[in-house]
Amino acid sequence: MLFVIYLLYDLSIVRGYELTNYTWPLLASFKQFIVDLLPPSTLTSSPLIREFGVWMVNSVLALLNYIPIFIILFAIIAIIEDSGYMARMAFILDRVFRSYGLHGQSILPYVLGGVFVGGCAVPAIMATKGIADKRAKIATILTIPFLNCLAKIPFFVLLVSIFFVESKAFVMFFISTITIMVALIMAKLLTLSVLKTEKTAPFVLEMPNYHLPRIKNVFLSVKNKIWLYLKKVATIVVAVAAVLFVLIQFPGLSQESAKKYETLAQQGLEKFWNQMQNSVYFYSINTREKIDALLNYEETYKKQTRPNQNKGGFRKTRYTIQTGQCSFLQNYS
Repeated sequence: MLFVIYLLYDLSIVRGYELTNYTWPLLASFKQFIVDLLPPSTLTSSPLIREFGVWMVNSVLALLNYIPIFIILFAIIAIIEDSGYMARMAFILDRVFRSYGLHGQSILPYVLGGVFVGGCAVPAIMATKGIADKRAKIATILTIPFLNCLAKIPFFVLLVSIFFVESKAFVMFFISTITIMVALIMAKLLTLSVLKTEKTAPFVLEMPNYHLPRIKNVFLSVKNKIWLYLKKVATIVVAVAAVLFVLIQFPGLSQESAKKYETLAQQGLEKFWNQMQNSVYFYSINTREKIDALLNYEETYKKQTRPNQNKGGFRKTRYTIQTGQCSFLQNYS
């Protein structure tokens, strides 16, 4: 059983994350397409509609990038369920769960809630209606939020991919194990205190025969869960991202601060123009509008050019304005 769980993480988190190397360039191209439609930025400010558009696109695409991971994850869980092994896991874990005041039938709500990473608390809590043991049912409901729902997984995967590159599967296995332990400990504390007087019932489970999982069942299960994830991205994530954007942007800079930065920008431009007057390129940058256009062009160029494309030996001219100082770089590769 532990090997199956580890294999689940290795195939979904490790191998699935490698697939995002191919999906992210497509999402980045879509992002650039949307950004190009928005009003351009200036030297000291950016239109609010542009900031909002970039913020929302980044918020949504960051979560859509994990779809390959979830497809593999949900497919493996569906195979475990459809093959008949999930009932065996419930039987194996019943003695462990019962020592913590839970029930063997708590395994299905725990799986749906994210004991294998990637669940959802809402269907998991709904699945507890089949538990005859009232004390175990309430304890299961109260401890499901400790598990690894879909909202937590992108954050976990991001941290694991940054700090634990060489041992992603082990770290995700560790995270899942710790969350289960915390949930079980809390269930034990609840059953020994506030749920002590609730009624209990014996564990009765029909053990199905082993059989090959049906492709149709696996496909439908993956499709339904991915669709649920997309609906969350399109509703909850978008709403939360919009609220966070408002909280970050408003009330914004005071008039005094805005004037201060505007003055610094103008001083920097004047120093830049004074040092560039003898350059043959001065006619291209002798107004603030031309400077804004050049900076926006360079920013777009950096986003659209991959790192390995800069090794072709082509020539590029770049202007840099930093704290009022000028640096003119030619033959920049």
